[in-house]
Amino acid sequence: MDRWLASALDYLPRWIEFQMRVSQQPGCIIAIAHRGTTVLELAFGSADLTTGEVLTPRHRFRVASHSKSFTAAGILKLREQGKLKLDEPSGQFVGARRQPSWAWLLT
Repeated sequence: MDRWLASALDYLPRWIEFQMRVSQQPGCIIAIAHRGTTVLELAFGSADLTTGEVLTPRHRFRVASHSKSFTAAGILKLREQGKLKLDEPSGQFVGARRQPSWAWLLT
C-alpha cells in the first residue's frame, strides 16, 4: 500500500468522528477503494438512537436524492472516457424494452 494512502486511512476515522460531533450526525458509513480494491470500510455512530443499536458497515441507507449526483458523476466519467457525448439522446443507451409503456405518447 502506498505510504500516503496508509497515512490517510489512519487519519480518516479521527476526522470522521470529529465531523460527526461537530455536525451532530448520528451515524456514518464509509468505504474507500483504491485501484479496484476496498481498502477501508468503517461505520461510526448509531443505527437506531432509540435502541442504541451500533451502526455497522452492513447497514444500508436510502440513497434518496443523492443518486442524482452519482448519476451525473457517472455520465461525466463516461464522457471523459469518450464513451458518450452530453448531447446524445438517452434512448440511444437504454433499449426500447426498458421504455415505459406510455413512451409512445412522446413520439
